[in-house]
Amino acid sequence: MTFDEAYERFYASVQRYCYYRNGRNLYYAQEAASEAFLVLLQKWEKIRSHEEKYIASWLFGTAKNKMKEIHRKSPQNVVSLDDLPGFADDPHAAEPVDRSEEEDQKFYDYMQEIEKRLLPVDRVIFHSLVVDGLTYQDTAQAMQMSVNAVKLRWLRMKVKIRPIINELFHNM
Repeated sequence: MTFDEAYERFYASVQRYCYYRNGRNLYYAQEAASEAFLVLLQKWEKIRSHEEKYIASWLFGTAKNKMKEIHRKSPQNVVSLDDLPGFADDPHAAEPVDRSEEEDQKFYDYMQEIEKRLLPVDRVIFHSLVVDGLTYQDTAQAMQMSVNAVKLRWLRMKVKIRPIINELFHNM
């Protein structure tokens, strides 16, 4: 197999892999796939004698590493929750709710217990949807995820949280 044959055979698959693994960003997908093939070209003399499946596996692994590298170097769009529409504009958002300190502490303890059993990304989604009352769209925008990804994580989280909540309220 020549390098040109390997390029023709695998480039579209590697780029597609990068596209779906990298949040459907075509620019980053093309960048990662191209970088992977540049590394392949540089190492072609060592790799050329290997079987096709090894070359494919090596390419996908290299593309995955290149995506991580590109992601680390790319500027992160951090969005403050105060900048989201409807969050800071709500005049009632600052009004305190009448609760005793004991109720506040119980609520805080329950929330801490639930959140400590979640993955970090799920904690942020949980906090955004439950505590802050954001919509799926606003949460997805703040997390730089698709709305469907937030909904799917939320559905999986509810299954995970249900027994925790039952346990907490059973021990009241």
